[in-house]
Amino acid sequence: MKTKLRNICILMFVMLAACCVEPPTDPNITLDFDYDNSLNPTSMGNIYVIWLENEAGDIQHLFVSKKLIKGGITDQELALPLWQLSRYKKDNKDMKKDVNAVTAATLSNQDFTITESIDEERLGTSFTLYMEIDQSFQKNDWFTDDWKDQPAVLYSVQIDLDSAQKEYSLKPIGWTPMYETTVAGVVREVGTLVNDMRFITHSKVDDTPTFGEEDKNNSAIRSVGSITVTIKE
Repeated sequence: MKTKLRNICILMFVMLAACCVEPPTDPNITLDFDYDNSLNPTSMGNIYVIWLENEAGDIQHLFVSKKLIKGGITDQELALPLWQLSRYKKDNKDMKKDVNAVTAATLSNQDFTITESIDEERLGTSFTLYMEIDQSFQKNDWFTDDWKDQPAVLYSVQIDLDSAQKEYSLKPIGWTPMYETTVAGVVREVGTLVNDMRFITHSKVDDTPTFGEEDKNNSAIRSVGSITVTIKE
């Protein structure tokens, strides 16, 4: 009888201890956006969307500008065209819920920080962080029309939670027109990612489709000082 009672006590103790152990939590990701200087700081400001995506195409949103969902900008449905046309599925209830949870007012033309928990169950431990960003009325040698100015630019970085690396920096990897645009004699379709960043970062030699020198003063990416990320377990 004593042995049975002792076993019951041990079992209760083990169960109580198990209840007191906190379940593992998902790691946090913190993104710091450092705003620099816009070509047209008096315009309506920048607009952006930030998300995580693994190789299987599973997505977790970290921030979505309210203007993209609620309206308030010209050509709302074509703004940030890569995300709008190839990532955002309006009819997907789970995605809509995910987007609504992180939709907020855009912090235009200023520094900001966001922190969210990474959904490891959805994404796994290896994924890419993307940030698509656009700022209105920024012309350069390749994009001269007021309504077909420099397009949205996509920034990214690959993240591996199993790595010892905990700090990352996003870099621009391409741009996406929100209108059909002919640049250097080539038609660029709406929503197509163009990886040649020289159309954003370099000048044009006279009226020829030839790249000139780097043109930092008239590049759309001048408004982005840096985008850095920190992972905390």
